[in-house]
Amino acid sequence: MPHKLAFQVLHTSSIETGFNLRELEVHNPLVKGWQSSRFCPYPQEVILRLPNKVHVVKLQILAHQFLIPTKIEFYMGDVPTHRLESLHGARYKRLGYVSMSDNEKTGFKARELKSVHVNAVGQFLKIVIHKNFVNKYNLYNQVGVVAVNIIGEELGEDGQPKNILDPLISNNEDVDGVDPLVLGAFTRADYISPLDDLAFDMYQDQEVAQIIRKLDLRKNEAVLQEQYDIAKRLKQGIADLQKVGERLGRFEVEKRRAIETEDYDLAKTKKAAMEDYRSEIYKQLSLHQLLEYSKPNSQTLEPIPINQPADNKKTNSKKQPVASEPKSTFQPKNYQNDERPLRGVKSQPIHEPEPVQEEDQPSDGKKLSDKNSREAAPAIDAFGLDLVTKLYSKTWSYREEALLMMKSKLEDVEEGMDKEELRTLLRAATFVVTKGLRDKVFGIFNTATSVLQYIFETWIVRHKIGKVDTAAVLDKTITELLNRTSDTNARLKTFSQEFIVEMAGYKEVRPLHNIPQHCLVPFKASIQARSAVTKVDIVQKLLALLGVEKNSNMSVESVMTFALRALEHTHGEVREAAIKLITDLYQMRGAEIKDHLPSEEDPAIIKNPLYSKLFDALDKIDGKPTRSERKAQAKKQKEEEARKKQAEIDTLQQQLAELRAHAKAQGGKKTTQKLLHSDDDEDDDDEDDDEQNNGPLTRRTKAASVADGSEFGDPDKQCVFCLERNDEFDKEGLDLHYWKYCPMLKRCQHCKQVVEVSVLVEHLLTECESRTEFAKCPRCSEAHEKYEIDKHVTEKLCTLAKKAMARCPLCHKNFPPGEESWRHHLMTKGMCITNHRNKQDAGKGRNTKRPVQKPNKPKAGKKPPQTKGRTPRGK
Repeated sequence: MPHKLAFQVLHTSSIETGFNLRELEVHNPLVKGWQSSRFCPYPQEVILRLPNKVHVVKLQILAHQFLIPTKIEFYMGDVPTHRLESLHGARYKRLGYVSMSDNEKTGFKARELKSVHVNAVGQFLKIVIHKNFVNKYNLYNQVGVVAVNIIGEELGEDGQPKNILDPLISNNEDVDGVDPLVLGAFTRADYISPLDDLAFDMYQDQEVAQIIRKLDLRKNEAVLQEQYDIAKRLKQGIADLQKVGERLGRFEVEKRRAIETEDYDLAKTKKAAMEDYRSEIYKQLSLHQLLEYSKPNSQTLEPIPINQPADNKKTNSKKQPVASEPKSTFQPKNYQNDERPLRGVKSQPIHEPEPVQEEDQPSDGKKLSDKNSREAAPAIDAFGLDLVTKLYSKTWSYREEALLMMKSKLEDVEEGMDKEELRTLLRAATFVVTKGLRDKVFGIFNTATSVLQYIFETWIVRHKIGKVDTAAVLDKTITELLNRTSDTNARLKTFSQEFIVEMAGYKEVRPLHNIPQHCLVPFKASIQARSAVTKVDIVQKLLALLGVEKNSNMSVESVMTFALRALEHTHGEVREAAIKLITDLYQMRGAEIKDHLPSEEDPAIIKNPLYSKLFDALDKIDGKPTRSERKAQAKKQKEEEARKKQAEIDTLQQQLAELRAHAKAQGGKKTTQKLLHSDDDEDDDDEDDDEQNNGPLTRRTKAASVADGSEFGDPDKQCVFCLERNDEFDKEGLDLHYWKYCPMLKRCQHCKQVVEVSVLVEHLLTECESRTEFAKCPRCSEAHEKYEIDKHVTEKLCTLAKKAMARCPLCHKNFPPGEESWRHHLMTKGMCITNHRNKQDAGKGRNTKRPVQKPNKPKAGKKPPQTKGRTPRGK
């Protein structure tokens, strides 16, 4: 039966300083193997000698991770019987070659294992190694081989293979009664034990490996003896011991690392932990009882020879998945090989020994599938198979433990490590964290976020990781976090939202603006309402945390593009959230936001209830009434104006009635005009009423003297101020004239009373409701607000009033006193240009519905009628 064969290295073409030829003879995870010298000539040769002539059925070669040859050839040699056994006396036959991968896909962190089936006889194996692949790590054009494994059978003097199980078979007296099928399983020529594979010795504690081999032999014997209970117990013991061997190897690696760093206290602690763990586990497994099973009745089986020196009993590393290779017969120049890579081994610390898991706990008991092994290759390289196996476990506690183990390993990374190694660790950690973020169990998700927080806030800062690598971690993790915001688990969903916002504020994350970039991607119209509202809520919180910056991922343009897409969603809850987002942004940037919105003057937009609500919200922010409030106010104001107008009309009519009654009492020759009040709008609202002619200090009433009617007509059809006569001057027509058109009258802007222009100054100083706010200017004699008087006088902003002259408060001109002078000044074209009631200047269009009749002039030789009663100042 084929098995592992021991060999000796006889010759190499060259060897790197610090390396030993004997390294290739030892299989353990800490060996360095062989490396050629720097800038060596090619091809390089390595010659191995086997103890005796053998029949080789399988070769395995493990290449270096970056000192990679392009091709490796194999030659089998033998010494003719008539010659002495020597290196130069051998004759070689070429078996074929294998091509190697350049290893770029794995980032030069994986070791490639080539396993090939051959059919060759000889005592010498020559390995011809061709030139190297060029890469950035191989600075001196070297090649390296970490391990070589030869599997075959020793040949007897008759040239027939020796069966290593012959003692086992011959030791059983009842072998003739054994089922031939069972017996054939142990004697067939194509069976190779998994314990002879290169992967087993590279990843097992050697003391445990020896015990496993002994138990495997005893198991086979028990099967031949049909002791199936014993065989079952031995099988379970072997499986448990394999797990123990891996863990003991981890202790050994940590102990050796402590020795290298001269931390002898730690080395002592690890040694004690190994002894305690080994003793406890052996006790739990009832190892001594199992070992008793390994002693047959007639003799004790010796362990199978393995190619290990005595001083290398306790070496180990983390186990890596290596698939079994298909059987094939080797043909020259046509290798059938297994090109699955064996991952590179790195020493990693462990803190406390862990108990062996029971069989129903699959995290350590089940191997990773080939698919998962390839997927997790970077993590296996960086953190070991045990951690990754836990990460893929179906038991949630193991998955959580894997995350915590990784965090512990990251914490142990020393400052000053090579940047490329740090990047490799960071990429592997990102893979592990990302897998944790996808987990459905909230506890594992929570642990993954805490590890991610440690990476961003502590690890990246401590090791001065660049922005590009930080952004790469962020891009991979933020995608998973955003996916979890749509989770049906409310607790997990809320936590995801909060963590995304928290992460955006981290010192190393905030300047990158990667989180806003991912969160502000406009979602599709078909997105579920719950997910859409969540995304809008996240953006709203990011806006409050980060604000907006021009020419960044968190700009007004990007936020508004996102918000407008949300505003178009069919679900009302999403639209409400979008309006809230836009209003928050409007509070920050004001009118700039309206540049991204439709015009609110567009009738179609105003009729849209959604935009009407949005613009109302923006108006509230500006302190303006909303559109509905403006409509209500306009309606109310219109009604109030109509009410006031009617009240003024009623008051005016009452005043006019009194005037008419008084005029009739005077025989139609004298009418007293009371001051009128009005709040109605008129065209001269903005007239400058600051200047006023000097006049009596009492409210003025105007007495207009007219003829008896035969000469001047009906006095009820004539204005007593401007003397205008009009047939439409009935009760309402005359009221309207006084109110809006008479050029001799003026409405006070402060109390809304209608007074004569000639007494406007007196009114402001003595009668107006705001009279306390006015004072008389000593220069111009007009009324001005008190706070302006000093400036008005000192800066001489007005013209001097002339003595014995009247002064117009509208245009500030001086003219001779007298009623006719006032009438001439206020009613003649080109005289008082600021009198907007003057039909000759600006009054065109006023009162055009009724014909205007000029006052009748006296006939020649007759005197004009005289005005009776009090007259304006100067008359």
